[in-house]
Amino acid sequence: GQSIALPVVPMDRAAFREAVRVLMFPDPARVLEAENAVKGFLENQPEETALELSRCFSSPQEDHNLRMLSTILLKNQALKVWWTLSEAVRTEVKARVLFALNNGLQSIAVLLAKLGELEFPRHSWPEALPSLLTAAEQGAPPVQKAAVHSMQYLAESPVLDDVLTRDQKHDMLATVVPLTAHPNDLPAAALQAMSELLEPGNLNADNDELGQVTQSVLKGMRNREDGGQRKAAVVCTHKLLTKPFLLPLDVRRALLEAVLQLLSCDEEEDVAVQAVEVFASLAEMELDRKEDEMEDAEELPIRCAELNAAVVPRLLELLSCREEEEEEDSDDWNRSKAAQVCLSIWKNVVGNDVLPIVVPFIQANSMHEEWARKDAALLAFGALLPDQQGPSLDNLRPLAAAALPNLLAMAGDRSMEVRDSAVWLLGRVTEVFPDVVWAAGVRGVTQVLAERAADVAPRVCANAFFSLLLLCQAAHAAVCESEDDAPPTFALSEVYQPLCLLALNAITERADASEKLRLGASEALCGFFECVPQDCFAVVERLAEETVGRFQRCSEKKDPEAAVLLTVPLQSVFVLAGKHGLVFGKRCARAAIPAWLDLYPNCAKDGSKEDYLLLCGRFVEVMKEDFEEYFDVFWPHIFAAIDHRNVDVAMVALGVLQDFGLFMGQKLLPRFEPLMHVLGVIIQAPAAAQQLRIKALSSLSDLALPLEGRFRAYVPAVVNVVRAATMVACQPVDEDDSEMAEYFEELRDACLAVYTVIFQSFKFDSVPPQQVAAEVGAEVPHVLQFFQVLEQERTLSEDLLASALGLLGDMFQVLGKELGKVMPQQFVQRLIERAQVSGAKCRDLAKWLRRVAAEAY
Repeated sequence: GQSIALPVVPMDRAAFREAVRVLMFPDPARVLEAENAVKGFLENQPEETALELSRCFSSPQEDHNLRMLSTILLKNQALKVWWTLSEAVRTEVKARVLFALNNGLQSIAVLLAKLGELEFPRHSWPEALPSLLTAAEQGAPPVQKAAVHSMQYLAESPVLDDVLTRDQKHDMLATVVPLTAHPNDLPAAALQAMSELLEPGNLNADNDELGQVTQSVLKGMRNREDGGQRKAAVVCTHKLLTKPFLLPLDVRRALLEAVLQLLSCDEEEDVAVQAVEVFASLAEMELDRKEDEMEDAEELPIRCAELNAAVVPRLLELLSCREEEEEEDSDDWNRSKAAQVCLSIWKNVVGNDVLPIVVPFIQANSMHEEWARKDAALLAFGALLPDQQGPSLDNLRPLAAAALPNLLAMAGDRSMEVRDSAVWLLGRVTEVFPDVVWAAGVRGVTQVLAERAADVAPRVCANAFFSLLLLCQAAHAAVCESEDDAPPTFALSEVYQPLCLLALNAITERADASEKLRLGASEALCGFFECVPQDCFAVVERLAEETVGRFQRCSEKKDPEAAVLLTVPLQSVFVLAGKHGLVFGKRCARAAIPAWLDLYPNCAKDGSKEDYLLLCGRFVEVMKEDFEEYFDVFWPHIFAAIDHRNVDVAMVALGVLQDFGLFMGQKLLPRFEPLMHVLGVIIQAPAAAQQLRIKALSSLSDLALPLEGRFRAYVPAVVNVVRAATMVACQPVDEDDSEMAEYFEELRDACLAVYTVIFQSFKFDSVPPQQVAAEVGAEVPHVLQFFQVLEQERTLSEDLLASALGLLGDMFQVLGKELGKVMPQQFVQRLIERAQVSGAKCRDLAKWLRRVAAEAY
């Protein structure tokens, strides 16, 4: 704790401490001034500021709040410039951190771990870990607790996962385990640290360390006085049961029994939630093994079927563990929600075996006078409905048919929770058993859902629109074979207009509408416009005009965030109009465009910008060549959105550009040079996202193709860009990494497409082969190297092989004998032979390639 004499610039320590004091007890009139003052000290005198903060937190005589705030300021601010500080200053700060640890300052734990993330990778703080272990073993209880929390934070840091050695992790774990037997609150802290350190590789196999761990965990779960211990012990149990620890069967059973006892309404909320997640993970693990058809699927130590009779009743009990109805906008995760999710996973594993337990529970509680019991019955029935596997549909269909009248009645219950669950469940039943709904009468179901779409509780309305959307989709599917069909009529034709107006009013007119309700209504309206029978086309025209009118009113109010929820339904309207040749599409687009141009520049959220840009793409699609008159006013917005630093927005903007190219062709020529430059920057930027790089390449090829021979002027610049991308595409691919393999597949295909338009551009003016060779002949060796990399792949998709065949054929057509001089005939023959054992498309291309190549040899 003794200071090292350092040649630092004197600072106004009194002013600094006064600023920190204001931050400790915020004075609204001075807090901004204090924040700026502290920031100024950190920027102008970082070394003295770091030292002063370390003096504050390492002095036991200082106010506790001041010490705690000093650790936070050092962690959040001074560590950002840590490596700019002199070694002497860093050494003193580290010494003071360890001094504060040995004085039992609890807030030092997070600072120590963050400092460890900087220092440990450089092996420049060797004394830290031994000091921690000594403090945990020999310190007073507050010192031990601070040391244990420090080890927990070090262990949970992803930065240090590969930095800390196996021996270091083992030493921390071995130090922590005995501390679970100490009194007071130290065992809870020790179990929390154990939950982070507990990995099979961190335990020695030649002693009883695992036995000590499991005994500590069991003791923690059975401690009825300390919920923190129980929660941390359950987290440890989760790891012990789901990772490859060599646990004896009787120990596994003891751990499961202890967790099972925590599935109770009498247990603390967060402990019960953790206990539920143990069984959910066990079910997921068994389900994954079944789906992967693993040979040891039948050899799990304890299978869900064995636990079914004990676990499912406990889960059903937890479904009703609610004393009060939730707030309208509450998304809190609780034991009831956790139990429903667990039950829905569990039924996928045990199948029909869950029915004899769950069905009586539903029957006993569906008409119960207590709202929580009724809602539990609804949640249990919802958990039974299939998502992956589960009970057979034949067993569930009679239950759904019998339950439907009760569901319709419960949708009008006085409890918001019951109404909400019943309305949601009506949608799920419609989705899984549309025949049951048709048999009971679709009119009654529609009427109930429409009433609930105007419920006083916005949450109920949101689920009503979810269910109405599913009902509309089911009605459409019942009378047509394809989603793209427009049947003459369907079951909802008579109520189609009022349903759409309900959704439109929820988006724009309801004053108390939550974000969830507006979003749900927007998605429903979008779906309604996608599932339109022919006898509702006239209705859709009126609705489209009304939607555009409200979009315009949002523009008048300068409210782009309100209008964004109308962009998605409008997209569906324009898709419908284009697909079926409905003349109102162009008229509505023309009416909406001025509002778009007013709203988009004021749109701040990236997600909203994406929706506006997608709507722009629909304008192009529905107006086709007529969009040319608006091109100049849209161009600056689209061009500015192509920025590799904002991936999602740029991806959508590039898609709109491709739409421009599709309908405008050579009219894009005046804009092509700056556009090509921006695309080149994205393709070559090291920081550009993988999918954005591919999108930029595909946009380049799509936009270049309509330019035909005029593209030749840009070929020299494009060649440099695609060559850089091809060098990346030629790197080896790890076939075991499916995500990277897919990326390289798409990248290679995009590179082939760009090379194809380069060589095709010489076809249009019948350029002599010698001139082609003079202009792009230097690129042929790079393309040949690319082909050879593709040839060496053991597996090559048919699409990629077809792209390679097409490019090679185009090269032979424009280069002729000039290509024959440098392209090995044996290579061409091997590529043709590979194509002959592929699909029809590749075989046809191989015949064509053989013919054009023969002329060059």
